[in-house]
Amino acid sequence: MRAFAVVILSLFTACVVGIQEALNDLTPTPPAAPATASDSVRALALRRAAIDEKQAIDYGLLPSKRLIIIRMAESTASPRMLPVSEDVRFLLLRWDEIHRLAERHGHFTYLIVSPAQVEGDSARVSIATAWAGSSRNPGTIYLSGGACTWQFHRRSGHWAFDKGLSCLIS
Repeated sequence: MRAFAVVILSLFTACVVGIQEALNDLTPTPPAAPATASDSVRALALRRAAIDEKQAIDYGLLPSKRLIIIRMAESTASPRMLPVSEDVRFLLLRWDEIHRLAERHGHFTYLIVSPAQVEGDSARVSIATAWAGSSRNPGTIYLSGGACTWQFHRRSGHWAFDKGLSCLIS
């Protein structure tokens, strides 16, 4: 059993090294100023998930803590939802770009940020961690991932974290 675990860990490490090297060659998506309440809340959620609190599910499995891949899962994903940070940058990619990266460099995890649900001075947003699989590892089953949903409130014109609503770990 121990030898099996070492082999699995070695395969995971080899793939992560490959994607880490690839990320060094990619240009981060520059953040833009938020234009809507949804942009502001999503930026706060990303800051909580990946910069300040590091509360994204399976944060430790992200291939880089300095350049984090975010899937542009819907048309509302834009540089306007990216927080400004000197330590962490983000890379917005479409699914086909994520898939090509995984095919070239092995499987890795990335984030998906839901559209914010804004109702007056209250908003909810979810951030999920997902795997980009690679045909280089046929039959691999990924037993991790999940999502957290957080609630934010606007106080004195500024959005702030209120509470965690739920987390699902798959």
